[in-house]
Amino acid sequence: MFVVGLEADFQGGGQKGRFDALCAGAPDGVQDGVCTPGHRGDNTFDPALPVTFDLTQKLDWFGTVRGRLGVAVTPRVLLYGTGGLAYGRVSTSGSVSAINVGGFPGADGGTFTPVAASFSSSTTKFGWSAGAGVEGAFADNWSARLEYLYVDLGTVSGSLTTPVIALSGAPLVVSYRSRVTDNVLRFGLNYRFSGT
Repeated sequence: MFVVGLEADFQGGGQKGRFDALCAGAPDGVQDGVCTPGHRGDNTFDPALPVTFDLTQKLDWFGTVRGRLGVAVTPRVLLYGTGGLAYGRVSTSGSVSAINVGGFPGADGGTFTPVAASFSSSTTKFGWSAGAGVEGAFADNWSARLEYLYVDLGTVSGSLTTPVIALSGAPLVVSYRSRVTDNVLRFGLNYRFSGT
């Protein structure tokens, strides 16, 4: 009545997530804690000097190694739960741009110069997966299954520093932190070569 097994899989990804921020218009100069917009010489926020930041993350590929425990509800239908290790490669890229002010801005001839920096990186993350499914035999040596799997690869974090002094008199530093998860629903068709 009970079935115990071990399963491993590997697949290409392609899922993407994107975040865009424009730090302008917030009275304290910070929007959602993402970045600090431009300040003039008297250290007051100037919405005409915004800072923009964009971040894109992609799950290039992932795999799992899982245990499987099922119960045969009929001689041909198996309900099962599954869980175990998950791993995958996460690629991150982004850019930040601002306006650098030289001299004192305003009537005495300050200069305004665009500042931009970009970055990209990739890392292999390890986490966990869990799910459930149903599998049924419908002909000699043939079966089909429908499975849901949740994958959690933990967090990816980092920071970017502009190479040019920004408006506040210090390099502009942007930090990011995101959680990488995926929900997978898949259909499988199986053929058993052995007759036993």
